Amino acid sequence: MIPHFFHHADPGAYVETVGGELCVTKWQGIPLVRYNLHDSAHLYDWPDIVRLLTPWAQRNPALAPDVARLGQCQGLESLPGILAISGRADSCLILCGTNLTEAMLDEAVRSPECSGILTGLYRAHLLMENGLQRLRMALEYRSEHGTPDEVIEIVYPRLIRALGRVQPEFHDDWTSIYQTWDDDPAKRILKLDLVPWPGMSRTLEHGIKSRGIGK
Repeated sequence: MIPHFFHHADPGAYVETVGGELCVTKWQGIPLVRYNLHDSAHLYDWPDIVRLLTPWAQRNPALAPDVARLGQCQGLESLPGILAISGRADSCLILCGTNLTEAMLDEAVRSPECSGILTGLYRAHLLMENGLQRLRMALEYRSEHGTPDEVIEIVYPRLIRALGRVQPEFHDDWTSIYQTWDDDPAKRILKLDLVPWPGMSRTLEHGIKSRGIGK
């Protein structure tokens, strides 16, 4: 998965990763505050990024001019604090900049409009296809409601509405951007894979809880 990149520009905050999670320490008088953001992150310096990209550009000549310009940027030679955020570490996905927690996904999949068709079990992870980030969800459904293709057409708009209720940012993004692609299943923001019952329910025989977000 391609991470989100940020530049840490606050000289008053110390940024580090602990166990792969992003932590920020800042002096605010008394006491000193250290906060774990629970983002899955890696820290890079600018020279490290240029060094990693150089052999990649050698294998892809079309990228060579851009990588050369990156290495020649004035004042960036010692730039620290490039943050690569690949998602949340506490059961949360970042879809195009919007946080979707496992609790939000649970509520959407088990919403009243979906509960008659879906069993409530699912597995979700982020997917990058053709330059578009999408949310891929495997959903267990009751096969008496139709074929997988038929059920997808029923469930898709209901999940969109349910996710929009639990996460208003997702609703705003769908209204302004995502709905443009709803007529093309290959570009929809949600990529749904249906699993007939009891394909996913069987996993509960070996555990007490099914986690919805895949790592």
